[in-house]
Amino acid sequence: MSQQQKVGSSASGQKKGKTSIPSPTPAPAPLRSSSKECVVFSSGLLGSVIASSNKAYGTSCKLGAKFLAVRREDESSWLGFEVTFPIGQGQIDNENLGFGVKHAVDFQYRRPVASDVHSIWVKFPRDDLKLSAEDASESLLARFPGRNKNHKQSLVTVSTKTAATIVGFGVPFLSSDAEVNGWVNDNMPIADSVDLQSFLRQDTFTFLVPQRPSDVVEAFGVETLGPVFRYPYSEDQSWDENRLGQEARSIKGRQFGAQFWHPNDLSHVTAVVQGTAQDVMWLNDRREEMRLPAYFVTPPNGNVARSSSFLVIIAMTMETRKSIDAAWRRLSKDEFPKICLFNSPENEAHHDVWEGKIMSRPNGIPELNDHPTEAFELVFDPILKDHKRKVMAANLFLPSADPTNFAEFGLPCDPDNTKSMMDEKDMTDQQKFVLSQVRDWMALHRALLRGEGFYEWMSKPAPRPIEEALEATTIEDAAPTLRSLPVVNFLEDTDEAYANAIVDEALPQDRDRFRYYLENRPLGLGIITAGPGFGKTTAGAAAILAMQSQYGRVFCSAPTNVAVNNVAVRIDLRSRAVTERCNVGKQVGGPTERVGRRLVVRCYKDKHEEEAFRSILEDTSLGDGAAPVLKGRRLSPWRLQQSSTYWLLILLRSPAVRPLHQDDAAILHRWQQAIDKDDGLFALRAVATREMSWKDFLRSKEFSDCMESANGYLKDFPRVADILSNMTRADLLCVWGNTLSPCFVFGDPKQLPPAVIMLNDTWPKKDKNSPPEFINRFGLDGKISALEYLQGSGIPTYRLKMQLRMAQGMFDTVSSVIYPDVPFVYDESRSITFSEFKIGHDLESFARARYPDLAASASGTLTPIFIHCEGARVIRDMTSGAKWSFGQVQVALDFILDLVVDKKIDPARISVIAPYAANVDLINGLRRRSKYATALEKLPRAATIDSFQGQENDLVVAVVGTDEASGPGFTADPQRLNVMLTRAKSGLVLVGNIHVADAVPKVVEKKGKKGKEKEPTFEVITTGGAKAIIKAPELRKFYKGLHDSGRVARVVVENKIKDKGKDKGKDKGKGKEEEVKDEEVKEEEIKATEASEEALPVEEE
Repeated sequence: MSQQQKVGSSASGQKKGKTSIPSPTPAPAPLRSSSKECVVFSSGLLGSVIASSNKAYGTSCKLGAKFLAVRREDESSWLGFEVTFPIGQGQIDNENLGFGVKHAVDFQYRRPVASDVHSIWVKFPRDDLKLSAEDASESLLARFPGRNKNHKQSLVTVSTKTAATIVGFGVPFLSSDAEVNGWVNDNMPIADSVDLQSFLRQDTFTFLVPQRPSDVVEAFGVETLGPVFRYPYSEDQSWDENRLGQEARSIKGRQFGAQFWHPNDLSHVTAVVQGTAQDVMWLNDRREEMRLPAYFVTPPNGNVARSSSFLVIIAMTMETRKSIDAAWRRLSKDEFPKICLFNSPENEAHHDVWEGKIMSRPNGIPELNDHPTEAFELVFDPILKDHKRKVMAANLFLPSADPTNFAEFGLPCDPDNTKSMMDEKDMTDQQKFVLSQVRDWMALHRALLRGEGFYEWMSKPAPRPIEEALEATTIEDAAPTLRSLPVVNFLEDTDEAYANAIVDEALPQDRDRFRYYLENRPLGLGIITAGPGFGKTTAGAAAILAMQSQYGRVFCSAPTNVAVNNVAVRIDLRSRAVTERCNVGKQVGGPTERVGRRLVVRCYKDKHEEEAFRSILEDTSLGDGAAPVLKGRRLSPWRLQQSSTYWLLILLRSPAVRPLHQDDAAILHRWQQAIDKDDGLFALRAVATREMSWKDFLRSKEFSDCMESANGYLKDFPRVADILSNMTRADLLCVWGNTLSPCFVFGDPKQLPPAVIMLNDTWPKKDKNSPPEFINRFGLDGKISALEYLQGSGIPTYRLKMQLRMAQGMFDTVSSVIYPDVPFVYDESRSITFSEFKIGHDLESFARARYPDLAASASGTLTPIFIHCEGARVIRDMTSGAKWSFGQVQVALDFILDLVVDKKIDPARISVIAPYAANVDLINGLRRRSKYATALEKLPRAATIDSFQGQENDLVVAVVGTDEASGPGFTADPQRLNVMLTRAKSGLVLVGNIHVADAVPKVVEKKGKKGKEKEPTFEVITTGGAKAIIKAPELRKFYKGLHDSGRVARVVVENKIKDKGKDKGKDKGKGKEEEVKDEEVKEEEIKATEASEEALPVEEE
């Protein structure tokens, strides 16, 4: 080796070798990672190749390799290497089998993406690491004749006394290559009788790297690594408002990147806790500081003593408004705040608290005629939501936490506190062993959420009873074989016919892969994803039924009330279908027992159930209208279907609901028989069946006892249910617990993401040159959904790829813009030749007759239409931030009215949605005018995009409510745009401005050579009230696609009334331009809008 150069690097900084070089100067960009394609040898210089870059070395190795020095923000820098294992092109084989699609974290964009390879990273310990590099010998290079001859080659050796950290090992893996499967899943030898596990346990690794030795040390030496990173917060992450608030105010700096990997549990818990706390602490401080003078408006009748509601004017100067702008934008998002009343400005404690409702557009309220509200006054006061529950849930994932459901495992409670587990030292030996098993599951759960794989957990022996453990200590074991992840079969103990009926919920071509997915769930976890209209709720319901058949009671949750309702109703519907398939040919009382339906209860607060039940007893026609009216005139989220009230009314044989079915859950039949035999409930049965009037029931002596018994039944339904769906807006940690209970997550990561209030906001700058300091330093982390986080951890995803909702053509553009990497086909039933889509053809013919220049949809398809409202103003309230466009709303309502009249369409088959609540209020108000009221009486109330998620209709008219001046606003968010574009089955009409976001230029540019166009940026106000600078590539691409395909009609909206005697708003029927007069918003129109809210602004508590 006299002609070879050898250099080295160690943790102490000492250099070794025949030629010594000075310590390298750290790179000027310390966070720039170094990466080189390389060859990894099995052991020493003469070892066989384990992995290699085929491109760099001309090899045909199945495993790829890179030598790495990773320097990323918010992570400890590390030296190591990556080995990649092929899964298969497009993961087609895995998806067809039912294994699912694996995702990997894209560290550039910080999101999980489908990946055709799986990576294992080996991170060398920094403290005792020794790295040496020398010129590769000619004999070694001769083994790689296909290498790139232009690169110098170094033989690099890394040795360490401490075990390396292995990331990505143990996650579910399946390759289309059987040999690779054997290496990974069965630990078969890869080369030189060296298997993967033995290879990873080595203390010396050898590489061939295409760099000079000195360059290797300069790029990869230990000295080039940055300091160890940890979040700069205390180790105590429990809920303490004072401490968390102080940390949020004092530990300022840049925003941390979104993290899918955490080196330890404290890092993971800190990210969740601080992200939750920082999102609210700043706002809480501003709320407490914000005390504004207000006065009450005398009610119209002049009688203050008898009034239960009042209008309150809170006046603000422009200076005041600007000073509290950031906080106000967020606080005003709460439509139903609290009014805190103080006896004097000096009082610290409030005298009373009343419920309130924001009146963001009060111009049409007669009581305020003598109390004009200027541009910077509001009728308002805010309230904050409590984040304590989420912080407490996150702390359950520290190693010191006790199991949340210890009683489920037969572990004893604390004698002095039944909600807490008994101290371990007071348990029996058997209980201690059970606890050790539970803690092992908890450790596995924490490993999953850390996202780095399962090598550490797999390396530890499984818990053993004390006697066995003592015996094991006397035995000298060889190198242990890593234990496997537990795999759950959700159909294992299920009746075969019932299991087949569940599997048959999938489409015929998907049943084999759906069965495989249900039968092979590592960790008992499953993820089902799909775009809108692909049947993910039905697939999720089938998975839930499989879980229930295996484990008994199942708890379900969703992020919104509408989503929870949809899930509960769908599970009940699919339970009926599954039961019906199982019971074909089985007679009641016959030799073969019939299968019963599962009892699905959608839970609400006890008080809401009691009030709703009482209301329906009084009026059986109320249905969902029995939802209690809360303080501030808010409606409870209560709905009749699947509620406890619903089930009790069935038992009472009320005409308000369906009768009890022979296949309904057995406990329902037992309860109905008990109610029938209870003489004390005679009056309750009579009033429920309308044999007794409500007034007579009220006067009966049995009234109190009957209602008390009824309330008892209402509370009992959740306790006996097979499936519960009652937690709304709760994150995964709050719902799941910390003992790795079996879990299925289903949804669409391309739809509405988690809301982060303080996503982009910064503290005031100390000077103009100082870098921004973010209020919520974990805002980007908070945008990761639970589904995406689990995908990033390596759990395979079951994807649905058959469009089942929309007519052929309706999903094409959305697919290319939002889901470019997910293949899909339309089901045969989506052919537009079916009668279901006649309404779509009616829309198409009507629109093309109304706008002759509108291009037809491509043959065999129905596609969206855009009505461009030239000149329609978008008004933004300077105080509330609300946006609305009278011109766009009028164009939309006129279009719907004429469509309904001309084509004789049922208005109930048309839904109107809008991104902004103010536009929704305007739509709901204006449709009550005589022009629209009769013909559009059955038109559903307009809804915001967010509130309409999970719903659909045959036709959807979306009033976008933006223009060039206002910018794209909410619609720039691709996930919100996705929801807006995918609610319609047969036809979608967008009413807005096609030039928004510069998607379609007003003037056609001359043709010529042009560079790549840069995406423009826009300032928007997010749904949480934050200001953000964003791009809108998805919106621009969608608008441009509609324009280029000729699917844009134009309407000219004039902003002034020129001649009141002329016919306003009528189609001229000539060309594609339509003139509509945009009347000034008159008092009666605003009054109708406000009346549609059906709420008073302030009500005494």
